This record gives sequence, C-alpha cells and structure tokens, in this order.
Amino acid sequence: MKDNNLKFDSVAFDVDSTLVTIEGLDYMASLKNKVSEISQITRLAMNGEISMKDAMMKKMAAISPSISDLISMGNAYVKNIVTGVMETISTLNKHNIKVWIVTGNFQPGVGILAEYLGIKPEHVITNEIFHNKDGSYQSFNLNHPLSNNGGKKIMVQKMKSLFGRVCFVGDGSTDLDTQETVELFIGFGGVIRRKNVEENSHVYISKPNMTSILSYLNLSID
Repeated sequence: MKDNNLKFDSVAFDVDSTLVTIEGLDYMASLKNKVSEISQITRLAMNGEISMKDAMMKKMAAISPSISDLISMGNAYVKNIVTGVMETISTLNKHNIKVWIVTGNFQPGVGILAEYLGIKPEHVITNEIFHNKDGSYQSFNLNHPLSNNGGKKIMVQKMKSLFGRVCFVGDGSTDLDTQETVELFIGFGGVIRRKNVEENSHVYISKPNMTSILSYLNLSID
C-alpha cells in the first residue's frame, strides 16, 4: 500500500459497479433481451480474460445502443447509486478535491449521472460513440484509448496536469491499470468482488458504502 498521508488534488471514479450498483451495458442489454450474452462478456473483460477492445466490439454489436437507450441507461444510473456516494462527493467538494469520472461507457448516459451527482461536465471522461441523424446506433471509436486495455491509464497520464495527485477508485481490471500512474488506487468491491483487483490494489474495500474510501484520503464526513 502506498503512503495514504498524501493530500490529494483529485479523486477519479469508474462508474459501473463503482458509483452505481449496475453495469450500464448490461442494463441496455436487458432492453434488447441480450442479458446472458453481455453479462458473460463483461465478466471475461473485467477479470482480464479477454481484451477491452474485443469485449467492446462484441457488446456494441449485440446492443447497438441508440441515443434513447443511453438516456435510459443514465436514468437507471441515477436510480441505482451506491450507498454513500453523495456524501463522499460532498465531502470531497468541501475539501476542494476535484471529482472526476473516467469510464469506458458513453454519453449522454454518463452525463446524466454526473449532473445528478454534481460533477462538472469537463470532469467527465468517456468513450466516444457515433449515432445516425435519427438517433440510431452507428459505431464507436475503436481507436479511443478507453476502447482498449490500458486506456484509463493513458487518459490519466494525459490529464495529469489537471488531475494533480490522484486517487482512482474502481472495481475492475481496466481501473487497476491506472495503479502505476496514480498516487493511490482503491479497489472497490462493494458491488462486485473481483479477485485480481482485490489481490493487487493498493487498498481494497469490500464494504458496500463509498464513504469507506474517505479514511484513506484522511477525510471524514462532517
């Protein structure tokens, strides 16, 4: 475990199974009767058994999410926020610590959650998706870092001048990739416990309450 007496400038969060108790693409799969297929791909990807790009290609081909599907996903996010997230973000804001979202998921769904949580739009980093004029799915950016393994690490490295000293909080192997770049990586197992993340994180939290991260940031709820 790294020195947790640091003062952090930023805390960056994954979304699915971290800020919320659902997986967004799994939710959209339920709209298309593709739950079993997509859940299996998610499990393989988050355990590091297939590449992020392969997983995304398979999922997006199966789901083909329209703009309205992504809006529905965002609304579902808001209804399924992890316990303690609001209090945690409020505490970070009170201490002038910047709050970020870094996710392989897509707008406008992620933006709906960010707005509800009071996270600035410019602090939301997502994958890139393309739609036709009628809102139907066209494609997504296969070359975007967040479509590939190591993408979150790359995005944090690129944004280091803005992030400053960073704590990253996430549940999966794509989040764990950032550990080499950030000052503290907290694996969050409050929704799903993933063995590789549990065994390799600087800090691992299994309690289903996001306020558990605050003590590692030398903070507490006022």
